[in-house]
Amino acid sequence: MKSFTKGAIAAYSLLLSFSLFEVIFAILYFMVEADRIPFQATVGWVLCGFSAVTFVWSCVLVATVNRPRSTHPLCTVKAHYFPLFILSVIWIVLTCLILKDAPRNCNPILMPDDGEGIFCGFAVTVSLLAFSIFVISTTMAPLIYIQSKKYGIRNNIASLDSAYRHAETSQPENLSIGLDA
Repeated sequence: MKSFTKGAIAAYSLLLSFSLFEVIFAILYFMVEADRIPFQATVGWVLCGFSAVTFVWSCVLVATVNRPRSTHPLCTVKAHYFPLFILSVIWIVLTCLILKDAPRNCNPILMPDDGEGIFCGFAVTVSLLAFSIFVISTTMAPLIYIQSKKYGIRNNIASLDSAYRHAETSQPENLSIGLDA
């Protein structure tokens, strides 16, 4: 079984990558939608801001998840759990705001001469990235909470590894079915 820290680093790295791509595509989305739909231009600005915040916070999470002897407040379980929970709520709202105008952007009857392909493509790409960030945040927050029940929410995030180590050592290591030579 993999350790919690390795899985958290992988999930945080995905969060970091998706938020970086979201920053790039949110800027492009804002530039494309700014003239067409004022509401979506505002959503584009908000999306750019939250994408940048998510990117920076993902860097902090990756940097602090594997410091078992640190007493820094950013290395605690609550510094990882609560922001991920808040991010999941923010990103599902942003996904819904982006998808609000996706039927209009992807309908060639409503937008016959505007080159609807690029508008539809940006709306779908940005919403897919936003939904991916939501899924990663929503998956990691309960995992951290469940693992932290035994050790407490004020402990170091790296202490959650011992929960996995305990589960691995409590299992019999070598099960033999009589096929050994």
